[in-house]
Amino acid sequence: MVLSILAAFLAVVWLGQVAAGLLLRAPADPDKLAVWIPMGLLAYAIWHLLKTACRTPSEPFEWTPAEQELLGGAPLRRYDLVAYRLIAIAIAAVAKAACFSLVMLPDLRVWLAGFIGMLLALFFVDLVRIALEIIAYGMSRQEFLRFRIAVLGSATLCFGYVLVNALPLHSGMTEGELPTSLAIGMRIVNRLLDLRNTGLGALAETPFNGFSNVILVPEFSLTLIANLLLAIALVITLAGSVAWLDQFFQQRRVTMERIAFKQLRPLASRSSRTARKGEYAVHVPPRLQGAGSLAWRQALGAIHYRTSLCVAMIVPGILACTTLFTPHHGRLMLIQLVGGLIFYSFLLLPTAFKFDFRRDVDRLAVLKALPVSPIAVTLGQLAVPVLLCTLFQLLVLLVAIVIRPYHVGFLFMAMLVMVPTNILIFALENLIFLLYPYRLNQEGLGVFFRSILTFTGKGVLFAVGLVIALAWAFAARYITAQLLPASLPAAGGIIFIAGICGLIATAAAGTTALLAGVYRRFDPSQDTPAA
Repeated sequence: MVLSILAAFLAVVWLGQVAAGLLLRAPADPDKLAVWIPMGLLAYAIWHLLKTACRTPSEPFEWTPAEQELLGGAPLRRYDLVAYRLIAIAIAAVAKAACFSLVMLPDLRVWLAGFIGMLLALFFVDLVRIALEIIAYGMSRQEFLRFRIAVLGSATLCFGYVLVNALPLHSGMTEGELPTSLAIGMRIVNRLLDLRNTGLGALAETPFNGFSNVILVPEFSLTLIANLLLAIALVITLAGSVAWLDQFFQQRRVTMERIAFKQLRPLASRSSRTARKGEYAVHVPPRLQGAGSLAWRQALGAIHYRTSLCVAMIVPGILACTTLFTPHHGRLMLIQLVGGLIFYSFLLLPTAFKFDFRRDVDRLAVLKALPVSPIAVTLGQLAVPVLLCTLFQLLVLLVAIVIRPYHVGFLFMAMLVMVPTNILIFALENLIFLLYPYRLNQEGLGVFFRSILTFTGKGVLFAVGLVIALAWAFAARYITAQLLPASLPAAGGIIFIAGICGLIATAAAGTTALLAGVYRRFDPSQDTPAA
């Protein structure tokens, strides 16, 4: 009941925000939308390319256990399975396109054309993602490594060029010429837009311009029909290409596995204890009442996905580091840096660091059967994501001390605040998961609306945290002025930091204890989400 009330409240908040935007804001400039819409779609496709290059897909299509059981044993052709998956993706795209056309209602001259155009565009991007995953699945290990190096190397060069031209790193610049964080972000975006003028950028953006022409059409005309038919033909062609690629690379993968099996057969008689090249040495982790073993298992998973984790930390790291190029100095710059780190860690990193209960949705019955207390299981599951998040924040602060030197004592003070904050962030994330469990990489309308409510809820909680911090700042100032002598000017800051650390530590401990209680009451036979 409490979760349902909270979801309804967050839905009202989000819908109210949408309604206010529709009623109060003026229509956007069509020329600017004609630039931003294809750029956004292209960025979404590039993100899928980077994600595919960082992680070898185990299957070209991700199937739930129920789908594997029902569809795998049914008398269906591979083509029928591909069609089933594409239809499911198209249905999810309908909801996304409906939300887009609703939010963009003041900007769309022909609402129906905007809805259909965005539906086709989102489905096209998903088809690009599936095609990339199919190709990566059918590559050999050497081919995939070359593909990864080419993609990540090209992305690094492009982004390095953008940063060099966007950030004010020239020695001749004075303090007054340093822009704010927002200005730096706009400069980075403008440098990215400059890449559109290159031949490769124009070629990559061409298919998305067709969808943009349908979305932003001013009126019904023959031009709309022509652009719409062209967009439909593009989507149908790519869907057919996906079906052909799936058949081709499935056969190629089978051939590679047969060759690999023949090569490995002579090794079958050797001792299983002989370590193969590239395997990680297995050490006995500290037990810590069972928490150490659970944390060790999650750490091995994090090592396996180390490339994906590094890529996931690039965006929040860059966003947090923009504060380093503002004209602010001293405590103000450092406070903005720490605040940005906490915000981006709260908003973005839990999605990347899923080495906790969210990764073990099908192993919860096994975990509950272990002779380990609920609090030990909880601490073991939270250890790795908290450690990864803390190491990320420490790395950003060390980069900051090189670019904008500050006193080392502030580094320890910042980490004193961030460690319990990280515990609170991931304890809250896992608490939401156990109250309303779901499966990773799940698709559909339920996942889409759950993501909206989750991000809205995080925004509300972050706002509440800011209000509490602001209230305590005034309280610390009042305590300093009324109870402490004027000869202690630093007492206010010490009281404020001590109070914030105490509040965060108390909230982290309470949330962790609540999470352990929810895990103890979790019934895998009843509460595990359907496959």
